Amino acid sequence: MALSMKGVNISGKTSMGQIPAPGFRYFRVNITSYAGVAVRFQAVNIMVGGTVYPTTPMDGPASPGSLVATQSSYYSYYQAWYAFANLVGGNDSYRWIAQVSQPTPQWIQLDLGVGNEITPTALKLCPDSAGGTDYPTYFYFLGSNTGSFAGEETILYDSGALTGANWTANAFTTFTF
Repeated sequence: MALSMKGVNISGKTSMGQIPAPGFRYFRVNITSYAGVAVRFQAVNIMVGGTVYPTTPMDGPASPGSLVATQSSYYSYYQAWYAFANLVGGNDSYRWIAQVSQPTPQWIQLDLGVGNEITPTALKLCPDSAGGTDYPTYFYFLGSNTGSFAGEETILYDSGALTGANWTANAFTTFTF
């Protein structure tokens, strides 16, 4: 499926609106349905070309450099910032797990801080070792400059229906816009 905007073909399933320059400060992976008992990611990478954001691993919910990670819910101590601390994937010690059997939407969000706006070109998601059974079946990747996500956000990516075939435990799946 390709979307044509002003003569430019964009492959993939996107619902990209007009992106205000210079980009967005807040990003949210908004999971609207999932398989299994919980949503879980080992690593979440927001990409601009070949650059991974955050550019350095987080070391807590609010890391130096103004980064703040939040989530709709979390299980045990597996908060959102862990998914932004594990930039390469492959380590279940660092992962976000939503509270078990929670209604959707479930979400994970990153605030890059004032003056750190970006316009992403891809999203890389790495499920943990349960990636074959617990995975998103539909999500939206959203950008915002207010962080309220109350209608002012822009849909950067609409995943469409996903199955277990789209996910491999401990490996990144890349969604390019």
